[in-house]
Amino acid sequence: MIRSPEWRNERTIALFLFGAVAVSPPFLAIFALDSFVFGLPLLYAYLFAVWAVLIALLAVLSGTVKDEGAGGEAVPPIGGQQTESPPREG
Repeated sequence: MIRSPEWRNERTIALFLFGAVAVSPPFLAIFALDSFVFGLPLLYAYLFAVWAVLIALLAVLSGTVKDEGAGGEAVPPIGGQQTESPPREG
């Protein structure tokens, strides 16, 4: 299933907003306690978890859209197999 570029833009904006809200001061204040998780302060563990989730969601988002060329055919990946062009005469 091929998605439109608008779909990608909307999801990217939503991901950015999620990240911005997740690291805003009100949310950081919730985790600024003297507790430890796996030997790390809770705030650091929260920031690391948010960072990991953002990277995972970005990887899922970028892997779901298939780019198409102007003619509707799939664009080969960079470094992919290229067909040889016929020799030029002249």
